[in-house]
Amino acid sequence: MAVADINDAGGRETVDLIRQAGGEAFHQHCDVSQTDQVQVLVRETCERFAGLHVLLNHAAYMDIDGRAPTTEISEAAQGRSLSVTLTGAYLCSKYAIPHMSEEGGGSIVSIASVVGLVAFDSQATYCSATAGLVMLMKSIAHDYG
Repeated sequence: MAVADINDAGGRETVDLIRQAGGEAFHQHCDVSQTDQVQVLVRETCERFAGLHVLLNHAAYMDIDGRAPTTEISEAAQGRSLSVTLTGAYLCSKYAIPHMSEEGGGSIVSIASVVGLVAFDSQATYCSATAGLVMLMKSIAHDYG
């Protein structure tokens, strides 16, 4: 299993837990909003495990200070939420799908939040990014499912 995270200590801790449970894993530093880092992650995963069969998109960003009415949310907080939560899942899926297709299929699991379906007060950035994630996955399912 590849564990991708910008938090290297947390990523290594997750790898240790997987190994303690008898699994095989490695940590790859990766900001999923960056194309070049996602491409390296997918390439490394395919090389280490002779393929890629499952992708779990679980990266999200919600700026705790960004929990405010829309007019008070910084554009930086909105941008980061979209780039990590939505663009990250898009990039990981985009570069994983060709490998899965070559191998006869695979599964993409994306973890979203209820705020992708129901709006909450003072969470416009996270609500919009998560709603986009839900629709992205539905679109990918139509294209490749």
